Amino acid sequence: SWDQRKSNATTAHLGLDANWALSDAVSLLGRTTLAHRFENRDADASGQVIGLSGFNFESPRLKQTWFQLGAGVEAAITKQSKPYVMLNGSTQGQAPTYWGTANFRYLF
Repeated sequence: SWDQRKSNATTAHLGLDANWALSDAVSLLGRTTLAHRFENRDADASGQVIGLSGFNFESPRLKQTWFQLGAGVEAAITKQSKPYVMLNGSTQGQAPTYWGTANFRYLF
């Protein structure tokens, strides 16, 4: 059985977003972010192997500062609807190394 595990993180992000219009309907998107997590460790994991013994795994030290980049495309379907896709990458940290995002925005 696992003991209760609580984890909190305070992270600061400093970034720049850019939008380059290729036409009235299509834009290229860019994003750079420098992130810093103030805690250098996460919560430990502990518990009991029933009938044997207890265990306690200390959290490894975390990478506290990392850099993220993103590039994407936004295309206006109508004046109210704008979908976009973005590919992202990170040098390290708690986020995956590579990931994608997709968004559909409807203005009303």
